[in-house]
Amino acid sequence: MDIVKLRLLLKLKRLTQASFAKKIGVSRQAVSKWFQSKTFIPMNTKHLQKISHVFGVNVNELMQSLPFFQNHTLIEQMRSEFLWDYLYPTFEDFILALTRFHYPAVARLVECRGLFYTYRILGNKVWKEFTSYKLNIHPIRRQECERLWTLQQNLGLI
Repeated sequence: MDIVKLRLLLKLKRLTQASFAKKIGVSRQAVSKWFQSKTFIPMNTKHLQKISHVFGVNVNELMQSLPFFQNHTLIEQMRSEFLWDYLYPTFEDFILALTRFHYPAVARLVECRGLFYTYRILGNKVWKEFTSYKLNIHPIRRQECERLWTLQQNLGLI
């Protein structure tokens, strides 16, 4: 199993290593050992089945690597673009914040990549909740985005 995927799933479900170990019936030390792995975690089928049950995904999905996290050069570039101030400690935390539509994360994505890119990633909620997260955008960039948002609203696209 891919260690990056396991970290993301634990953060998404807000589980600690200890609570995760308890749910799948292994020791905390076993889970700790898994997390010391650099990339791939070897584990038996019984554990994979329990993990798939805890996270609500099938075993095949657990075993597939996340392709984005395999490109270390791209990850480093994106870290410097999105995590420069350590608002989110890891790129995984940033992604999880985006999936939860955490306003500072959404604003960061809008600042760095624009409203239309963010819309393609996160959907219509980007337009609908613009007034809620726009204060997290740098003032100059916010003015540009407000013009686009107003135009979209006047065209009846929001």
